[in-house]
Amino acid sequence: MSISPGLDLFNLLLGLAWLGELDRHQIKRLWFVDKSMSTVEKTLAKLHKDELLAKRTWSVRDEERNVTVPQLARWSLTPKGHALVKASLRRAPDLLGAAGPAAHAAQRRGDSQAPRPQCR
Repeated sequence: MSISPGLDLFNLLLGLAWLGELDRHQIKRLWFVDKSMSTVEKTLAKLHKDELLAKRTWSVRDEERNVTVPQLARWSLTPKGHALVKASLRRAPDLLGAAGPAAHAAQRRGDSQAPRPQCR
């Protein structure tokens, strides 16, 4: 999948899985800090075309002017995007550290015998 060079696609998809819906400005601020807004828009369009992201458009009614004002579209993962994140996590079980998820769970329980995960 040819997307923006230097983009960590897994990080973007995982972030959207955790955060839910974000607009393009929030996505730019988190994952495209040094990229232009057009790069963000093209990337989101490509991921939407690949059915990894869903785009939800919405608007707010301005009663004073009697018009509907469009708001920035909100982007979220599709079921296909969620499946890709789950599959990626299964292939890389030690994302929580060198000792893996079992050691992480033991550390949360307070088991001092468990090895501490290493930061990467």
